[in-house]
Amino acid sequence: MVPGSDKLREAFAAIHALASRQEVGGAVRAELKELAAEIGARADRLAEIENLYALDFGTAIDPQVLAAAKLWEDVAPGWIRDPELAAIRTASPLLGSLYRKGIDFIKAYKFSDVEMGLSREIGNNYAELSPLLSAFRRSRRKGAEGSEMTALIPLRRALARLLSLFETRGVLRIKRMLVQARGKWVPFKREWMRRDSDSEKVLVIYEGLNIDLARLTDGEWLSCYVYHIIFDQLSRNMLPFELYTNLSYRTPQDQVRAASEFDVIGRMRDTVVCVECKSGRLDQERGDFSEIARKTNGLKSVLEAQGTGEIAFHFFVVYDPDQNDPDAVAGELARNGIGAIRPSEVRSVMAAALCP
Repeated sequence: MVPGSDKLREAFAAIHALASRQEVGGAVRAELKELAAEIGARADRLAEIENLYALDFGTAIDPQVLAAAKLWEDVAPGWIRDPELAAIRTASPLLGSLYRKGIDFIKAYKFSDVEMGLSREIGNNYAELSPLLSAFRRSRRKGAEGSEMTALIPLRRALARLLSLFETRGVLRIKRMLVQARGKWVPFKREWMRRDSDSEKVLVIYEGLNIDLARLTDGEWLSCYVYHIIFDQLSRNMLPFELYTNLSYRTPQDQVRAASEFDVIGRMRDTVVCVECKSGRLDQERGDFSEIARKTNGLKSVLEAQGTGEIAFHFFVVYDPDQNDPDAVAGELARNGIGAIRPSEVRSVMAAALCP
């Protein structure tokens, strides 16, 4: 039986093709593109639901967990510092336990609904969007004082979808696009993005509109996406849990001089997961793996020195398999007891870790 999400994607492709036809007028084209964007988002959401893993076991309700979760839910999106963060730490069994081991929390960041929606659309299509996002991260400002940015993007059919997503969500405004032809830069239209080419690049000239969303597309989308998947899965199964994002911390200076951040940290019952999210390329020579190991081992040493009792800590890195060799990443991380996860594996791995 063909999944419903695949059928919706077929409808998306058909509408997008119709909107690209030259005889379609501007107003109708705009309406079709808006309809295609909505159907594409619905298809992605349906695919998430189709891939849910059921969690089937009994769990006692801890009122402290519920109180901490409610405080996190009620706090406004954006950066969270004291006194709001201190109130959450005081109510939280997870953060309170870490605090009593000498770990101080500096700030956290709560993603907004808009950021959540954008990260879902990127995450559900990361395989085709990954090289395009990587190119956007290398954008340059046009002129010292100007507001325009330029990015040289590989010519892909998916580029039309990404640009439409960015514009619809208010990330940026496209000013113009150019391609090289016979040694000159000439105008390029969006409807010409009908092929994938390894040799052709599109020079996109744009104006950024939202700093927070721009930061999200630079790489924070993966942390937001991972948080959404874990939150969605546990919520759907009505399980009591704590889950936080971009939580900056500092370890006891007399033990390990380290300050870092939990991209995503969560606890359910007697299990804690600490997730680091890497949306770019991990480079052995640059010391990326050594840095991950240093931070993880420093935190482990603090936890072991203070004793973890019956709490089990699991450490993971979610990475982009289209920019990294999965076997190499898994091998490097395994040396330090860290699990390597592709975005498509987050739901199943977290289900196994949190609900063994």
